[in-house]
Amino acid sequence: MTTKIHTKNAAFQKFIVLKTNRNKRHKYGEFFVEGVRNINEAIDSGWQFASFLYSFEKPLSCWAQNILQTVPVDVNYELPLNLMAELSDKEDVSELLAVIKMRESVASTMAIPPAPIFVLFDRPSNKGNLGTVLRSCECFGVSELVIRE
Repeated sequence: MTTKIHTKNAAFQKFIVLKTNRNKRHKYGEFFVEGVRNINEAIDSGWQFASFLYSFEKPLSCWAQNILQTVPVDVNYELPLNLMAELSDKEDVSELLAVIKMRESVASTMAIPPAPIFVLFDRPSNKGNLGTVLRSCECFGVSELVIRE
């Protein structure tokens, strides 16, 4: 199913909120993702997608068309370029944006080893830092990495 958005309606306002308000992200159980690499990583990691957003005013690349055809979603949204630009954090507006469903917390079902090592990463601001932390955790045999948004 595809829905066209022409104005800053309620659906568009929800996308803005998902980008800017952590409490509302948790309330909706969704978060906003931008960029080819991030979308590909989410697909490869088995995340569930709620929606894709793209412009009806610009042709999509083969990559974007393939994503739209192969990744199941609840609904896709077509927007004009000016609204896509408002949502995009990039100078060159991303051709495809995604809303992804949050996973349920697994803290209550964690198997804790006899001598656990836990790492808490509080509000990572840089994906490069997150990658470094993940590699370090693997190297040091960390039992669980908890990321606080």
